[in-house]
Amino acid sequence: MKKEYDDVSLLSITEACEALHIGRRLMMQLIKSGRIQCVMLNKRIKISYAELKRFVNQSSFSNVDITNSLITYHETNSTTLPEFDTTTIFENLLEEYIHGECLHKGQ
Repeated sequence: MKKEYDDVSLLSITEACEALHIGRRLMMQLIKSGRIQCVMLNKRIKISYAELKRFVNQSSFSNVDITNSLITYHETNSTTLPEFDTTTIFENLLEEYIHGECLHKGQ
């Protein structure tokens, strides 16, 4: 069963990882890089649900190549969906984001 959170909910590292479907190591990298803000309560790291939503919204992008491929697919009435290497796309975006090179954020 999926947990329900509101904006003032404070999540543990484990809960935040589950909410974003990422591993603990990546979460700690995002916190250490300042990409996700956290608070310390009794020597425990907590992350607000509102902060996770902010991170996701700020990290959203529109990939022109994917968009153009989907438009072409729609116009041709093809029955075969275009394939994308989503793992590579995600890894490249994450690498750019961690190093502050994110060009798709409108910088």
